Amino acid sequence: MPAPVLAAIDLGTNNCRLLVAEPAQGQPQGFRVVDAFSRIVRLGEGFGKTGSISPEAVQRGIEALKVCREKIERNRVTHIRAVATEACRRADNGTDFMHAVRTQAGIPLEIITTAEEARLAMLGCTPLLTTAQPHGLIFDIGGGSTEIIWLRMEPDGRPALINHISVPYGVVNLTEQFGQDRVSDEDYRAMTNLVRGILREFDNEHGINTMIRDRKVQLAGCSGTITTLAAAHRNMVRYQRSLIDGSTMLASDARAMIDKLRVLDLAGRAGIPSIGQERSDLMVAGCAILQAIFDVWPIPEFRVGDRGLREGMLTDLLQQIGRP
Repeated sequence: MPAPVLAAIDLGTNNCRLLVAEPAQGQPQGFRVVDAFSRIVRLGEGFGKTGSISPEAVQRGIEALKVCREKIERNRVTHIRAVATEACRRADNGTDFMHAVRTQAGIPLEIITTAEEARLAMLGCTPLLTTAQPHGLIFDIGGGSTEIIWLRMEPDGRPALINHISVPYGVVNLTEQFGQDRVSDEDYRAMTNLVRGILREFDNEHGINTMIRDRKVQLAGCSGTITTLAAAHRNMVRYQRSLIDGSTMLASDARAMIDKLRVLDLAGRAGIPSIGQERSDLMVAGCAILQAIFDVWPIPEFRVGDRGLREGMLTDLLQQIGRP
């Protein structure tokens, strides 16, 4: 019987990502990555105005998923899970898009709920957390929404989900609403306030700030916004995942980078090597979301994760085939 080969695809509002892995003993999550793929597809581009995935975005998504299919076949994958998130959840042509993906790219894509997205993100980010503090907050800044996960760390290192919230603001829809070039102070405050109000309601519901004052909460983030910000802070000319994933960043350093980036115009942000042309238009919206998180939850430092749903899916697949 051939050894299992696993694949996980995360089709988000902004990116299409694939990981191919093999079971591996001694690895932090029990698998070894053998192939990967990531492409910005902007699936949610223009969604705020039309409520639909545009024909151009449909084609970009299908072309990226065809590349995923080629890698899956080349690596002789035996177990696969492919998920779509906010853009497909909300699009009025989401069902048509899923059918096109299945017929043209041959990918069994499923639209997952916000609860399942939170669970998978929690599983994927578990290696960022420790048992030193009994509670954790994980944030995932996406293109169409921002996921906040409130959890408890068990003594054996496993996370237990307490609750989650899907904030309906991400880097794509906020950028389309408030602009992508030089953002005024007024518009920047408006973005931050939109997110901050929702987070404060969640905080009040669970008394998170009380636990923060007692130093019982750790913070971890995963998203293109946070990894790009961490790379910019390190003045990276070329992104190096090994130096970013799992690193610790001071909230004060992150705030300093936010203050630097949010006043730049599009060309100024694009001129920073770790940001570049592809992410320059989305960074200010990402900074506004991140600032709202820091404002509501004043935790001095946080862990940076270049990980998320894909790692969570791989962990799930490993459990299904009976390999720890």
